[in-house]
Amino acid sequence: MKDIRKRVVIEADIELVWSFVTQSDKIAMWLMPNDFQAKKGHAFTMQCQVKDGSQGHIEAQVLELDPPQWLVYSWLIAEPRLQTQVSIRLSEVRGGTELNLVHSGWEPLGEDPEGLRELHDSIWSQLLGEKLRGLICGGGRS
Repeated sequence: MKDIRKRVVIEADIELVWSFVTQSDKIAMWLMPNDFQAKKGHAFTMQCQVKDGSQGHIEAQVLELDPPQWLVYSWLIAEPRLQTQVSIRLSEVRGGTELNLVHSGWEPLGEDPEGLRELHDSIWSQLLGEKLRGLICGGGRS
């Protein structure tokens, strides 16, 4: 099953964008409440709502970190139990910062009857293209 790949250009400097993908309070503004720390090896959780409306969580761990360009963390989905990986690469481009996200590790799902990969694909599009970009470019700076 193919990796999820997203690209968005954000009209802001790389340091500001980096802060929104590595500071817990800013991550909570566009992704999920979390206890993230930008330290290689740090295990963290993100609180999420599951399909039935109940509270769930994503277990994760920082695998790689190269500020302000590269962040990789594991992403453990509880049901069905599936270990995936999220990679975020930032690069300076004319007019701002390009963010490239790859969410990989979907192969064990096979046919994916629940549509879990497609759900994540559409959610990443909304989170990066609307929420994150909107927060940074629309006055969400803190």
